[in-house]
Amino acid sequence: MSAPAVATVAATGRRQVIIPVPLLVLSLIPLAAGALRLIQLAGGPEVIPADDRFAGLPVALVVHIVGAAGYALVGAFQFVPRFRRKHPNWHRRAGRVLAVDGLLVVGSALWLTLFYPAQPGTGDLLYVFRLIVVTGTASSLVLGVTAARRRDLAAHRAWMMRAYALGLGAGTQVLTEGFGEAFFGAGVLAGDLAKGAAWVINLAVAEWLIRRPARRPVRRSSRRSGRDAADGVQGPELESRRQRGPHRPGRCGPARGLPEGQLTPTALQAVATALCWTLPAPKRSRAASRVAVRAPW
Repeated sequence: MSAPAVATVAATGRRQVIIPVPLLVLSLIPLAAGALRLIQLAGGPEVIPADDRFAGLPVALVVHIVGAAGYALVGAFQFVPRFRRKHPNWHRRAGRVLAVDGLLVVGSALWLTLFYPAQPGTGDLLYVFRLIVVTGTASSLVLGVTAARRRDLAAHRAWMMRAYALGLGAGTQVLTEGFGEAFFGAGVLAGDLAKGAAWVINLAVAEWLIRRPARRPVRRSSRRSGRDAADGVQGPELESRRQRGPHRPGRCGPARGLPEGQLTPTALQAVATALCWTLPAPKRSRAASRVAVRAPW
């Protein structure tokens, strides 16, 4: 592989390793707040302000916090292509667990929204936003699993990215609420809009990642470059060969072992070429096909 190709592959690998880092950082604050809330409800110290809506350890709240932690932390590594290729079995098994986990998070969020008092300082607009997000996340998870079962991997990836983006809304809300309060002031409507903007931003980023053009794979041309160097090919002829791609002679291509454009102008060869194109091609074994593909220039 040439030096630029090696550099490109190395840069791609580094970018893929970095993918989970911003997702984990985005999840850090809401997960820490959830852990402190559970400690507080279990009788631990009150590190964060108490929430009078909950007494003891409500099952729905415990399921929501613990499930969201697993969904955010494990799900971040599901979007690393290199990790998926190296560990396909782990990806499939973790995906099944995450799908169930995501549905538990969605169900507990719906239960907390419908059957517990609203959080102080929030209004009806946030209530509607939460119902929409719960429905969208559950639908994305179901559609993602359905796409995986029918081997539609592109659709599976798209729906799971949407579900994960909506699930990380709590992390983005830390940023949007801070900026919203700084620019628009505090208030019920401003707070609801800031929280709703977080889900919109996450979903917009996910849609951009889904719809952006795919990168072209790096061409591995070390073997052909070695043959070119051995043949002493340089300058324009070398560039022409690289643009033309590897030469794979067909059954009626150039004369046996002769380069293109240098066919022997004999009547016998003209007749042989005409017969070659007229008669049906003989069947070749797989081994013969592989040898033909690896034929030299």
